[in-house]
Amino acid sequence: MLSDSVLVYVAAFMIDCGIASHFKHADAGPVNIHSSVQQAMDRPAQNHRDPWFNPFFSSILEDCKMLFGTTKGTTFIYPGTGTGGWEVGLTNTLSPGDKILTFRYGQFSLLWVDMMERLGLDVQVIDERWGNGVDEARLEKVNRDHR
Repeated sequence: MLSDSVLVYVAAFMIDCGIASHFKHADAGPVNIHSSVQQAMDRPAQNHRDPWFNPFFSSILEDCKMLFGTTKGTTFIYPGTGTGGWEVGLTNTLSPGDKILTFRYGQFSLLWVDMMERLGLDVQVIDERWGNGVDEARLEKVNRDHR
C-alpha cells in the first residue's frame, strides 16, 4: 500500500507532466483535490525545528479547539495514516480482552475487525452482506440478549 506522501508525489507528478489534469485521491473516496491544494503541495517542506514552527503549530492546535466547539482539553494532530489512527484510538482506549461488538459489512470494517483481533480484543462480529451497513434491529437484539 502506498503512503499518503507517495500518493501526493504521484499526483503532483501526473499533474505536472500533463498525464492527469484532475487527480482523484482514491483513499476513502475518491476525493477531488482542489487546485489550491495541488498548488500548496508544490512547496518545499518546512523544518519542524525552525524557531517559528513551535508557536505556529501551537496556534494550529488552539484553532482546532474552535473546530470542535470547545475551549477545554488538549488537541493534537496525529501525523500518520488512517490505519495508524485506528490503532492509536484502540490502544489508548481499550485493553486486550476488552469486549467489542461490531459489524462487518465491507472492506473498511473487515480491516477494522482484523486490527481489533490482532490487538487482543474480544471481538464479537455481526456479519452483514457487504454494502448493506448496520442493521439496527440486529444490534438492538444482540445488546438486549447480552445484558
